[in-house]
Amino acid sequence: MSNAEGSYRTTTKAMMAAYDKLPPAARRAFANALDNWVPQPLLTAYRRGRAGYQTGGEIAKVLANWEEKERAKREQKRRYATGAYKGNAPDPDVMLPPCQRSQR
Repeated sequence: MSNAEGSYRTTTKAMMAAYDKLPPAARRAFANALDNWVPQPLLTAYRRGRAGYQTGGEIAKVLANWEEKERAKREQKRRYATGAYKGNAPDPDVMLPPCQRSQR
């Protein structure tokens, strides 16, 4: 196994411990996030001093980038959905009545 990115268990307890060790700006970004992102990889990069992860604001920008990609992916899935998918149901006032077969 490589020690480059880390290998850790993703449990609620471990996630919250990593969350508590992040800078305040990064914690705010995680608290307001669209999904429940795992903070450990970002904490590892922060502790190692990697470029782009040295402050809470930089970590928040990385998380905002993840959020933007996730929103775009969800929007694409919503557009291609054939049925109701996460809010893709049509409004009742614009729905057409069901078609009926004509009598022969």
